[in-house]
Amino acid sequence: MCVWNTLRDQPDASPNAAAAVDAAVQWVLTRTEDSRRAAREAADAVGMQTPSGAVAASAFWSEGSVSLVGCPDVPAPPGVAAKLVVNAVTMTAAAPASAERTAALLQSLRIAAEVLATPSPWSAVAVEESPA
Repeated sequence: MCVWNTLRDQPDASPNAAAAVDAAVQWVLTRTEDSRRAAREAADAVGMQTPSGAVAASAFWSEGSVSLVGCPDVPAPPGVAAKLVVNAVTMTAAAPASAERTAALLQSLRIAAEVLATPSPWSAVAVEESPA
């Protein structure tokens, strides 16, 4: 959200950066293997050392096999996706500030605080379905 909100529609965003953010969003919306692999390609095109690349790479490293298609499955090490997301948010927050970027970052923090304060509907389902 933070990376998308601050980078996606910036006039100086490269086409590869915008494509990487779009690929990450597409994976969130579809959660398909094709969208996960497309996020990896987009991350490679822009570079994981950029906020957009890191957020796209996080989609790829979040689940599934990280090996090449047709090779034996290799699960991603635990925590890699989370570290990539943290790096993307940190790089975005550390970028040169403008009034618009500052407002977008503050809005992202407000949304994050709201998400943290809201009980997850999934945790209620897990409690209801757990054996007694």
